[in-house]
Amino acid sequence: MSETESFDKTPININIFDCGTIKASFYRHLSPFSVMEILEKLPLTIRGRFNFIGPKTHWMLSQIGISVGPDSKSGHSVDKGDIVYCPQTDSVYIFIENDKLQTKMNKMGKVDNLDDLELFKSVKNGINTELKLSN
Repeated sequence: MSETESFDKTPININIFDCGTIKASFYRHLSPFSVMEILEKLPLTIRGRFNFIGPKTHWMLSQIGISVGPDSKSGHSVDKGDIVYCPQTDSVYIFIENDKLQTKMNKMGKVDNLDDLELFKSVKNGINTELKLSN
């Protein structure tokens, strides 16, 4: 791994209480301001939930407590495993399916192993979810 890659990539754990842990990474080049603001907040524990309407496409952690607007790379399309920040709702989303959104979001990272997203099939709304730096 080059020095640039190690600076850009920050491994994190997504701990879904009483269910398991998913390994993921934030990448500064995707959205430098969003990633840096979130990293300063870690560890962060918030009650997670699925979207209320339609299929379960993402796990949402609301009221993160940062104020970063859309960046120049913001977009509407997301892929399975993407971790994004939604400036409009001050929320972090972890996508368990590909989706096209009405709101622009800042991509920040990716789940390391997409098979780990199966864990969300056993998760219920309201379970605490912790984002923290990986040891």
